[in-house]
Amino acid sequence: MNRVLQFIMKNFDSKVPVLSDEYSSLTNALKQLLVSVVSNTHHGQTISLIVEKHKEQYHHLLSDNDYALYLGFASEIQKIIELYKKFKIKEAVGETMNLARLSNKYFNDEQP
Repeated sequence: MNRVLQFIMKNFDSKVPVLSDEYSSLTNALKQLLVSVVSNTHHGQTISLIVEKHKEQYHHLLSDNDYALYLGFASEIQKIIELYKKFKIKEAVGETMNLARLSNKYFNDEQP
């Protein structure tokens, strides 16, 4: 959280940028994907297949790094949920840290 706030302060004059309307459908698609992962309602489709469908639909909005983050988050969240269900707390925390590493890499690669 601190890193995000510092990023906003440094690059956007301490103001959270407003997303344009074209991103609202993408935001909803991302939410739907994460809800489907969490609730296990992706009906047998692999996460990578769902992300690929979204990539085709939103290719004009997102970069390859965006999709890598998107796929990584969906996959990691699925792993974390399964580990917690099996009471493998140490491994689940380790996978949660992988989410943080994935986010940090994304920020480093995408800095304006």
